[in-house]
Amino acid sequence: MISKKINYLFLTLFTLFLSCSESDSETPDEEQNTQSISLHITSKDALINTNINYTVITDTKFDVTDKSTLFVDGKKVSLPYALSKLGKHTVYAIYEGLKTNEETIEVHDELQNSILPEFKKRALIEEYTATWCPACPQLYDLTIAKAEEKHSNAMVVMAIHHGNDGISNDLTESMRTHFPSPAYASIFLEREEKGFLALFHIDLETVVKEPANVAIGIGYSIKNEDFDVQIDLEFKEKQTTKNKLAVYILENGIIKDQKTYENGEAATLKNYEHNHTLKYALTDKLGDPIPITPMSNDHKYSIRYKKKITDFPEINNFSNIEIVAVVTDSKDKVLNAQKLKKK
Repeated sequence: MISKKINYLFLTLFTLFLSCSESDSETPDEEQNTQSISLHITSKDALINTNINYTVITDTKFDVTDKSTLFVDGKKVSLPYALSKLGKHTVYAIYEGLKTNEETIEVHDELQNSILPEFKKRALIEEYTATWCPACPQLYDLTIAKAEEKHSNAMVVMAIHHGNDGISNDLTESMRTHFPSPAYASIFLEREEKGFLALFHIDLETVVKEPANVAIGIGYSIKNEDFDVQIDLEFKEKQTTKNKLAVYILENGIIKDQKTYENGEAATLKNYEHNHTLKYALTDKLGDPIPITPMSNDHKYSIRYKKKITDFPEINNFSNIEIVAVVTDSKDKVLNAQKLKKK
């Protein structure tokens, strides 16, 4: 009888041991062996009443954001947390008794010009052109101008000048090198060249009907010498690949003579108005990586660029600027695009 009780006690203790071992194994070794953690903020500048976007990473490269506690100005906060006061705020996180580095976020007023993220597909059309190219005005009329009659709100157009035509610069020449074409005048739809005009319009009809899995919002503000741009992204689901964001500054209303053909003969269009003209990129020309780890439960991202207007000497008139944002996958396939002109 005593032997049976001892065996039963041994079996009970053994079962408890196994259950504890299984419970412990639910926590990955990388997380168990954590010695330090670090806080990563998407942007150290934010608009008032916007959520803090951050991740907490262990020294073993393990994401423990969901298991960490966020502190703002020394006080524990519940997520999602929106910054509701202007000025600078100190942010850090704690996980399993470990504290991250402290970061400072500066909160600003609402941007002067902005559009909210919208799950609407917009086609990216890039026109490679030059002022000395007589075929370029006709190509524009047959493609972009015609398409705008039906799809003006579903198109994002960039005119990329090349060949040292008096408008081109290092950025545009670099874009032309990256997307070469045997033709001086060429049209790219979603970063693929369309050599046949009929095919361009057929493919455009298909692109604008595609579902949008990422929404893009744009805002910018100019105050004295400060030029701030903010891009807001929202994905329908968690990213599983390294997508990229490219942000460009365009200028409209540039007046410069343009070569053309009239009745089969070379001619000049005096004081021709050039629009959607690419001038600068706030990112790499093809975009910067967007973090795979979601910054919030609803897969939203907010990225801010703080600049000075003196950083853009080639802009003739800031009243004529246009901001373009393009999201692509890791292979440069366009997922969506958006544009914002000054109101």
